Amino acid sequence: MLDRIPASSLTTRYGVGRTTLHERVKALNLSPEKEGNRAFFSADQVAVLDALAEHIKAGGSTPDFVRSFRPEQSELSTVQPSAFAPNAEQPEHSERWLQILELLAFRLSPPPVPDPLRLHRQLEEITSNGWIVTTPQLRAVMGHNPVEGSRYGFCFVKVGRQGLAMGWQIQKASAALP
Repeated sequence: MLDRIPASSLTTRYGVGRTTLHERVKALNLSPEKEGNRAFFSADQVAVLDALAEHIKAGGSTPDFVRSFRPEQSELSTVQPSAFAPNAEQPEHSERWLQILELLAFRLSPPPVPDPLRLHRQLEEITSNGWIVTTPQLRAVMGHNPVEGSRYGFCFVKVGRQGLAMGWQIQKASAALP
């Protein structure tokens, strides 16, 4: 069968050791077909492993690749290789090929660009509502612990403890200035 690739050949294909290959297979939740002491992957599973290898070569990581995986298509790991073989007698297989191509295109597409004004919008919402927020809440918004003073066009002031954490009041820097 041509679409069964021995697992032993994949270490050479990707230039990695058996442990690294095993970690990638486990992260992708792929299940090789076992035959005695040998393991075989379907061509479709190897296509996903190829996409992961390209993602890693481009500077990505396995967890990033796995996070971009669509859960509704995780059945790729358990489908028999013959289910993906194009066949004129079975037209539903062309739909499976489209799903595989969609999955690969999704995984190879660049991640969405984060909103550069997200931080300012969240700080503006906190300011306009007059909320007192805690250090952990501000850390989640800003990506670091707050410090007293002006930053990002806002003035951060400690207002005492809120439970176990320090409470902060935020004002627009222009409103806080005399």
